[in-house]
Amino acid sequence: MRYYLFVLAILSMSGFTAIIVYSQENEYYFVRGKKLIESNCADCSGASKQGLNEGVALVNKAIDTGYKDTLSAYKLLADAYNTLTIVYSETGSSEHKRYSDARRFVYHRLLKLEPKKRTGLVRVCNDVNHHG
Repeated sequence: MRYYLFVLAILSMSGFTAIIVYSQENEYYFVRGKKLIESNCADCSGASKQGLNEGVALVNKAIDTGYKDTLSAYKLLADAYNTLTIVYSETGSSEHKRYSDARRFVYHRLLKLEPKKRTGLVRVCNDVNHHG
Protein backbone atom coordinates (compact mmCIF):
# COMPACT_ATOMS: atom_id res chain seq x y z
CA MET A 1 0.00 0.00 0.00
CA ARG A 2 2.80 2.43 0.89
CA TYR A 3 4.51 1.62 -2.40
CA TYR A 4 1.41 2.59 -4.38
CA LEU A 5 1.01 5.86 -2.47
CA PHE A 6 4.68 6.64 -3.08
CA VAL A 7 4.31 5.95 -6.84
CA LEU A 8 1.12 8.01 -6.96
CA ALA A 9 2.86 10.90 -5.19
CA ILE A 10 5.79 10.76 -7.65
CA LEU A 11 3.44 10.67 -10.64
CA SER A 12 1.41 13.57 -9.29
CA MET A 13 4.53 15.66 -8.75
CA SER A 14 5.78 14.82 -12.25
CA GLY A 15 2.54 16.01 -13.80
CA PHE A 16 2.70 19.22 -11.83
CA THR A 17 6.28 19.78 -12.99
CA ALA A 18 5.23 19.23 -16.60
CA ILE A 19 2.48 21.84 -16.25
CA ILE A 20 4.95 24.37 -14.82
CA VAL A 21 7.46 23.72 -17.62
CA TYR A 22 4.68 23.96 -20.23
CA SER A 23 3.51 27.27 -18.74
CA GLN A 24 7.04 28.66 -18.72
CA GLU A 25 7.50 27.54 -22.31
CA ASN A 26 4.51 29.48 -23.66
CA GLU A 27 5.51 32.50 -21.55
CA TYR A 28 8.97 32.33 -23.17
CA TYR A 29 7.43 32.24 -26.66
CA PHE A 30 5.26 35.27 -25.87
CA VAL A 31 8.06 37.36 -24.34
CA ARG A 32 10.48 36.56 -27.16
CA GLY A 33 7.80 37.19 -29.82
CA LYS A 34 6.79 40.47 -28.17
CA LYS A 35 10.39 41.69 -28.19
CA LEU A 36 10.72 40.85 -31.88
CA ILE A 37 7.44 42.52 -32.82
CA GLU A 38 8.18 45.65 -30.81
CA SER A 39 11.73 45.96 -32.18
CA ASN A 40 10.52 45.53 -35.78
CA CYS A 41 7.78 48.16 -35.77
CA ALA A 42 7.17 50.33 -38.84
CA ASP A 43 9.15 53.25 -37.37
CA CYS A 44 11.89 51.21 -35.70
CA SER A 45 15.45 51.62 -36.90
CA GLY A 46 16.77 48.38 -38.39
CA ALA A 47 13.31 46.79 -38.49
CA SER A 48 12.77 43.89 -40.85
CA LYS A 49 9.88 41.93 -42.24
CA GLN A 50 11.69 38.71 -41.29
CA GLY A 51 12.03 39.81 -37.65
CA LEU A 52 8.37 40.79 -37.54
CA ASN A 53 7.31 37.45 -39.04
CA GLU A 54 9.46 35.59 -36.49
CA GLY A 55 7.79 37.54 -33.68
CA VAL A 56 4.34 36.74 -35.07
CA ALA A 57 5.22 33.04 -35.28
CA LEU A 58 6.39 32.99 -31.65
CA VAL A 59 3.31 34.80 -30.32
CA ASN A 60 1.07 32.42 -32.28
CA LYS A 61 3.02 29.51 -30.82
CA ALA A 62 2.49 30.93 -27.32
CA ILE A 63 -1.26 31.07 -27.96
CA ASP A 64 -1.27 27.56 -29.43
CA THR A 65 0.55 26.18 -26.38
CA GLY A 66 -1.92 27.70 -23.91
CA TYR A 67 -0.66 31.20 -23.17
CA LYS A 68 -3.19 32.64 -20.70
CA ASP A 69 -3.23 36.35 -21.62
CA THR A 70 -4.71 35.94 -25.08
CA LEU A 71 -5.99 39.52 -25.09
CA SER A 72 -2.44 40.92 -24.91
CA ALA A 73 -1.26 38.38 -27.46
CA TYR A 74 -3.96 39.27 -29.98
CA LYS A 75 -3.40 43.01 -29.50
CA LEU A 76 0.26 42.45 -30.26
CA LEU A 77 -0.60 40.35 -33.32
CA ALA A 78 -3.02 43.02 -34.56
CA ASP A 79 -0.25 45.60 -34.47
CA ALA A 80 2.17 43.23 -36.20
CA TYR A 81 -0.28 42.28 -38.96
CA ASN A 82 -1.08 45.97 -39.54
CA THR A 83 2.60 46.63 -40.14
CA LEU A 84 3.04 43.56 -42.32
CA THR A 85 -0.03 44.49 -44.38
CA ILE A 86 0.64 48.20 -44.78
CA VAL A 87 4.43 48.46 -44.75
CA TYR A 88 5.83 45.14 -45.91
CA SER A 89 3.46 43.91 -48.62
CA GLU A 90 2.43 45.25 -51.99
CA THR A 91 -1.27 46.01 -52.33
CA GLY A 92 -2.98 43.36 -54.44
CA SER A 93 -0.28 40.72 -53.96
CA SER A 94 -0.99 37.26 -52.54
CA GLU A 95 1.20 38.18 -49.57
CA HIS A 96 -0.92 41.29 -48.93
CA LYS A 97 -4.07 39.15 -49.01
CA ARG A 98 -2.54 36.62 -46.60
CA TYR A 99 -1.57 39.34 -44.12
CA SER A 100 -4.94 41.09 -44.51
CA ASP A 101 -6.77 37.82 -43.83
CA ALA A 102 -4.63 37.17 -40.76
CA ARG A 103 -5.24 40.72 -39.54
CA ARG A 104 -9.00 40.32 -40.03
CA PHE A 105 -8.94 37.04 -38.07
CA VAL A 106 -7.07 38.71 -35.19
CA TYR A 107 -9.52 41.64 -35.12
CA HIS A 108 -12.45 39.23 -34.92
CA ARG A 109 -10.75 37.44 -32.03
CA LEU A 110 -10.33 40.79 -30.29
CA LEU A 111 -14.02 41.52 -30.81
CA LYS A 112 -14.84 38.35 -28.90
CA LEU A 113 -12.30 39.04 -26.15
CA GLU A 114 -13.17 42.74 -25.68
CA PRO A 115 -16.90 43.16 -26.26
CA LYS A 116 -16.96 46.51 -24.41
CA LYS A 117 -14.65 48.01 -27.03
CA ARG A 118 -16.79 46.61 -29.80
CA THR A 119 -17.70 49.93 -31.45
CA GLY A 120 -14.11 50.96 -32.16
CA LEU A 121 -13.06 47.48 -33.21
CA VAL A 122 -16.05 47.06 -35.52
CA ARG A 123 -15.13 50.34 -37.19
CA VAL A 124 -11.55 49.11 -37.67
CA CYS A 125 -12.74 45.69 -38.92
CA ASN A 126 -15.07 47.34 -41.42
CA ASP A 127 -12.25 49.57 -42.63
CA VAL A 128 -9.98 46.53 -43.01
CA ASN A 129 -12.68 44.63 -44.90
CA HIS A 130 -13.17 47.50 -47.36
CA HIS A 131 -9.60 48.66 -47.83
CA GLY A 132 -7.36 45.80 -47.46
